[in-house]
Amino acid sequence: MKRLRYLATVLIATLIGTSYAAGAPRVDAKSPTASQHTYYGIANIQQGAPLNFFSPSGMGGQWGSDITMAQLGDWHFGSNMFNFIPVIAKSWKTSKNGKQVTVDINPKAKWSNGKPITARDLYVTAQIEQIRGTVEPYGLANPITMVNSHEVIYKQISSSNYNLFLRQMLFQTIAPAAQYASLLPSDINTTIKDSQYTGTDPALAAKAKTALTTLSGLAKKIEAFNPPQNLSDGPYKIQAVSPSEIVLAKNNDYALASKIRIDKLVLRNDNDDNQTIWNMTLAGQTYQMTSGGMTPQLIDQMKHVSGNSFYKVSSTASLQMIFNENVPPYNNVKVRQALAYIIDRKPVWRVAALVAGSQSTTITGGVDANARAYLTKAQLKSLTPYKKNLKTAAKLLQQAGMTKKNDKWYLSDGSQWTMTLYTVAGFNDVIEAFQNIANQLSSFGIDAQPQLVPTYAQYLQDLPNQKYAVGFWIGTSPIPYNFLARLYGGPDGYNVENGQLVHYTAADKGKGNWLNFPTSVKVKGYGNVKVGPLTYALSQTRDPAKIRKIVQELMITTNQYVPEITMWDVIQTGFVNQKYFSNYPIKNVSVMRSCTGDYPPIGCWENFGYITPK
Repeated sequence: MKRLRYLATVLIATLIGTSYAAGAPRVDAKSPTASQHTYYGIANIQQGAPLNFFSPSGMGGQWGSDITMAQLGDWHFGSNMFNFIPVIAKSWKTSKNGKQVTVDINPKAKWSNGKPITARDLYVTAQIEQIRGTVEPYGLANPITMVNSHEVIYKQISSSNYNLFLRQMLFQTIAPAAQYASLLPSDINTTIKDSQYTGTDPALAAKAKTALTTLSGLAKKIEAFNPPQNLSDGPYKIQAVSPSEIVLAKNNDYALASKIRIDKLVLRNDNDDNQTIWNMTLAGQTYQMTSGGMTPQLIDQMKHVSGNSFYKVSSTASLQMIFNENVPPYNNVKVRQALAYIIDRKPVWRVAALVAGSQSTTITGGVDANARAYLTKAQLKSLTPYKKNLKTAAKLLQQAGMTKKNDKWYLSDGSQWTMTLYTVAGFNDVIEAFQNIANQLSSFGIDAQPQLVPTYAQYLQDLPNQKYAVGFWIGTSPIPYNFLARLYGGPDGYNVENGQLVHYTAADKGKGNWLNFPTSVKVKGYGNVKVGPLTYALSQTRDPAKIRKIVQELMITTNQYVPEITMWDVIQTGFVNQKYFSNYPIKNVSVMRSCTGDYPPIGCWENFGYITPK
């Protein structure tokens, strides 16, 4: 329900009242003296969007008006280990096999109308998530168990052994049963159970198909629902909405309300326009701004603005050039390897991400830090770095059946090889990168040019519909399964349905397979590697040694077969303005990484005990 935005997010501040001393970054620290102030921010306000936790365009589950059961307090790079801060969940315990989580609800957790959050809210939320199919990757059993008004038990279905089940449960945002329960038919649990049948019995299979159709229609009904009021369980509640702005007021019934020192938020409509946000930062009007699309030149301009302080935070994201292997010649591994040898990635990094990225040393599917965390020294040394080598590239293309005539490369069918490199308006770093890449390819004899897609939303919609042969991808996550599933999961047609791994080919329209990597490839040192099942296995084992071994195999496979070319490892950059606040947590890597999403999610820094108004 949270939006992840590559778009810049900006916060503009004005203060009223006295300052306070922020506590240590612990929610159980003694709360500082209260202070009243207002800040102004920017948000993308979609006209007519419902106040709905589940609507793709809704306004009920954004901007601090909802919260997860627990907040990510810290994570450990190179592992599946996480620490959490209790919010709606007071405490929790996991069974020895990790397949059951018991949650005890915080007695301080209330809705913004003062009514307590109960087990019924958690139960109805779980039903809705099952209806919408958002629990399939971790196989939530139906139904969850309400032990009493403040305790629930979540179980995985018997066929699933998802190793991040606890994290998934605690990261749920909870919807009010008082508003959503009436949308659900009385036999909904039976319908959900019927939909999960995957056997061969014709009668039960037909019943499952009917149930899935019913759930699909019900999901649309839920997403279109417009509650009469916004019931918030997060730091803020929606006070007013207009075409130009949203006004949020502090939710005094929020479980951690004593941590929140901003009493009113006015979010102006930015229409997802990076340039508007950047202009405000250049004018010194923003107290915090983070963006993944800024060029070194733009960053340098912002550094010279009075009060602006530039920060960097290492991330787990990498900018990758990606291929649709359903489109020749990108289905040929020698062609992909040749492209990796043609493109000198150092100048690409220099023109596009010198400040906001670090040069990637090779291709593994993850950032260099991922490779160092999982690969042995010998394995790291054995990786092909794909440094620029035009002779090697030409030889590989010739082996792929291509010819060069009059300084132009021709495909095996005799047609001239041309490339369109798709980028998105507002992603200035990617645009400059792909222009540099196009120039390099054209100099080599492959006529290439970038082409802009108007919006990122359009780009993400077009990708699974196989509209782009060559584009860009942002591989990210500290979790092994997640960052490798960016290649060998949904984009490659591998999905988890009812706790079982299924695979859809590129011919299965609407099923999301745009990468179309071979289901099995022969890898030096490993034999035949089945990337989809191997990636899925990362989500099913809790053995660190097995996880490490699988990651090694998949990284080495990626290095040899080049389904993507890593251009650089992203460094999250942004600005805070010292005129408005002090005690920004910009040097605390753990806090900065934990406050992801809307950079930061409203209330996140405050929940950690940071930000002191001046």
